[in-house]
This record gives sequence, C-alpha cells and structure tokens, in this order.
Amino acid sequence: MPSAPSLFIKGQPYLISFRTEEGLPFASLPLINEILWSCVAKAQTLYPQELTGLCVEPNHGHLMLIPQDPETVPDFVGYVKQESAHAINRLIGRRKKTIWAAGYDKPIILDYKKFLDRFAYALLNPYKDELVPEIEKFKGVTSWQLFMEDTPVRACRLITRSSITAFDNPHEPWKESDRKLQELLEINKKEIEVKLNFYSWKKCFPETTDLSDAEIRNLMLEELAKFTDETKKTLEPKSNYPDLTRQSLLKVYIPQKFGKKMICLSFFKELRIDFINFFKDNVYKARAVFLKWKQGDFSEKFPPGMFAPHVPRLANLVPSFLPI
Repeated sequence: MPSAPSLFIKGQPYLISFRTEEGLPFASLPLINEILWSCVAKAQTLYPQELTGLCVEPNHGHLMLIPQDPETVPDFVGYVKQESAHAINRLIGRRKKTIWAAGYDKPIILDYKKFLDRFAYALLNPYKDELVPEIEKFKGVTSWQLFMEDTPVRACRLITRSSITAFDNPHEPWKESDRKLQELLEINKKEIEVKLNFYSWKKCFPETTDLSDAEIRNLMLEELAKFTDETKKTLEPKSNYPDLTRQSLLKVYIPQKFGKKMICLSFFKELRIDFINFFKDNVYKARAVFLKWKQGDFSEKFPPGMFAPHVPRLANLVPSFLPI
C-alpha cells in the first residue's frame, strides 16, 4: 500500500497545494505566466476537473478543485507539475532536475465557511506572504483578477514542450522574457482555455445549495475583504517588497516552513472526526483488499475514491515444483 493514501470524492471541494523542492523558479514574468496557464489548460483538457480558483507563487501553488472524475485528479495535478517542471528545466537549459517536491497536500473541505476561508487564503496568498503590498500588485498566475471581473475563462496558447528554449542568461530572465514570449506565440498559434466555475461549490453544502450565484459572490467578496483586513493586522510595516519580475531562475532558496498535511478541513470538530473515521475505515478496507491481491485473489475491488497500487506480480505464487 502507498504510505500516503488518497481519497477523492466526486463533487466535493479540495484545496490542492504543492511546493518546489528548492529555489524560486516561477518568477512573475509574462513568459512564465503564459507557460503555467498553458499547463493548467492542457491538464484540464486531458483530465477534466472543475477549478474554482488558483494561485502560483515563485515556490508553491494552490488549486481549489472539485473532482469531476476522482480517478484522474492525481493525473491532473501530476500533469501540471510535470509540464511546468519540464518548462523550467528547458528555460534554464538543463536536461533534467527535480523542480516540485514529491506529492501534494489535498485536504477535503467539509463546511462552507471553511471553503470561503480557504478560497480567500488561496487567492490572497501573495499578500499574506508579504510578496506584495496589496494583492492587485501581484503579477504572477492567479485567478484573483478573473474573479473580481467575474470572468470564468482565461484564454492562452497551447505551448508545446519542444518549443520552449533556454535563456541565454537564466540569472536575468527578464531581459529576454518578452522576446521569447513573442517567439512562443508565433510558434504556438492554437488557443486553449482555463475554465473556472466560481460558484459551483455552493452545491457541496446544504446551507448554500439554494443560494443564487449573486448571493454566493457576495459571500466570497465579503470573505476576501475580511481575510485582507485580518491579515493586515498581523503584518509588520514594510517599505520594500521583492520584485518578482527581476528574479533569477537559479536563485538559491530552501523552504523554511512545512505545514502539517491534513486529511480534511473544517471549522467544526465533529465533522473532522466523522470524516477522519470514514477515511480510516476506507484505508483499512483498501489494505485488506490489497492483501488479497498479493495472494492472487482479485475478486474484490478497492473502495470508491481510493487509489489502488500496481497489481502485485504473481511470480512468487508459482509452485516451486513447476519446471522452469
């Protein structure tokens, strides 16, 4: 069995988070932004999933995701990480190096107030992390502006991996970014879209399912304002902010903060306990099925939403007296 079991439930909201192994390679340059949007759009085309929000900082990203096909959620997230990593390696001019740390955090969100809180957290993360004096100044990949304009689609180019070439000097990528972006746009003519559904999450919770989209939007705007006000109180006055558009792709940076991976998120302890018990029960059932598989008995299936490892090799079950 895998050491970190996953359970994805169709139509329920998750906060997907992942971070780089080291460095700050995702500088807020139009070139890198377009590549990242293309990666998400291609992933959504190959493995359709519903997004309600996203934000990518130089060393980590957040996706607010509602599984449409739970079995392909790992494929979706894996594709975004894989293609963006290949792009960075090609821009730097190296064959292969790990960009993203293994795995990702994937807690399910169990109540609507927690969903609103995590939605604001994801979109306002650059402000909370003191990268910008206000969220409007963030120039990286985010759905914040799309949400504020109530625009659920972000068009981009379908950028092929092979069309991405190395910077002459990855320590100063901003000097070449505009030229290389123009070259990519000339090579890659086909358009593709990242599609967001800002309000579909209301169907996930009984308290919000009958509200109109306008009412849901007001709740989200109120939460964004509340999160901004509460974050502002915790921040020390600051005169200088990092210029994320003037950043070396090879900058040395080792993450200092590693949050505890969560199974679920909720403001209500009872909901958390119930879901954790449900999760543990499914893990127990999955392990029992896997043990049978190892013995050659494939009569039982994995619990829905759980992910089976590769089918065990059965060579060791062949009787020793059989001729080789």
